[in-house]
Amino acid sequence: MAPDFAFIKTRVGDDLGLSADDLVQLFGVQPNTLDTHLKTLGKDNKTIFERVLADIDAVRIGYRLITVTDEQIDAIRRLLSDYLFHPLITQAMADGSVGWRLSGDDSQFVAYRAADVVNMDFDWSDVLRTRLNRLVIWPDSAAPTIDQKFRDRVVDVTLYLIELTGIV
Repeated sequence: MAPDFAFIKTRVGDDLGLSADDLVQLFGVQPNTLDTHLKTLGKDNKTIFERVLADIDAVRIGYRLITVTDEQIDAIRRLLSDYLFHPLITQAMADGSVGWRLSGDDSQFVAYRAADVVNMDFDWSDVLRTRLNRLVIWPDSAAPTIDQKFRDRVVDVTLYLIELTGIV
């Protein structure tokens, strides 16, 4: 089966909050050649998606501009430990199933407070906010309980995205 590039780009958005423009920047291609480039990464959706994730992770590890310390991680965890999240928003995912994303207010709170902790500037913190608002934070049809497991997931995803900021 031929790759479905719209599916792949949507899946990257679901999992990491990255847009097609972010992928263009990552791969250093023109917007009108992104699909052609993605086609060189594999023969099917799964292979291409996994390759894109591997490339994103390699860039995050190899070129990160922000390194988050253990103290900063603890500070972000403390900030979210008693934060009252708004109701999550359902979102159709690339594979047709339903997941849950943060509300705009929650994405903004998490992004800006985490950015303050790690000393990110406003432009980068706004990129973080956009990505947190775009991605599916809970990829399950059942709504999550706002408990420690959920809060840990929000922190882990936020930390990953912080390390991508400024690179992609």
